Amino acid sequence: MSYRWLLTYLFGASPIAEENYFKKGDKLIHPVRSLRQSKKYGFGSNFTPDYTDVESYFARIKRAVVKKEIYTAAQFHGTVRFKGDNVENLATDGIKHLKLRMLDLDPTSYVGIRTGTLRFIRLLASYFIMSPALNKSEVSEALAVADKRNEIVALEDPTKKSQL
Repeated sequence: MSYRWLLTYLFGASPIAEENYFKKGDKLIHPVRSLRQSKKYGFGSNFTPDYTDVESYFARIKRAVVKKEIYTAAQFHGTVRFKGDNVENLATDGIKHLKLRMLDLDPTSYVGIRTGTLRFIRLLASYFIMSPALNKSEVSEALAVADKRNEIVALEDPTKKSQL
């Protein structure tokens, strides 16, 4: 998640939308890399999970349901979503797979994603697995910086050089 801005830069592919997509007063002045990945225009909610560890992740989702920030645990559609047989048992049963929701469909691929993209993501994941982990206290700050970077990249003109 710390480098999702890089995935948005390399693979962002939702540069425009129909006029009725925007709220009154909002309008793009130029195409962007990824409307979908932008916090301002994209799909998502204001709910942010706790990615410190699996227990914190589920506890935060559970609190969000109680506070009615989301209706059910299944309603959470964050950038990365932990999946298992049952969200309530992730901490004990483990994570079966991850949903990487930070990718736009590739309009040049008939299946929506290219093999090279998948290989790049696997290589990136391998790098992160071998990298030292952040301390629990560093996770929230790192993700906040990552969110800001992603917003910058997502809303940049895709025909120009990125700030990052």
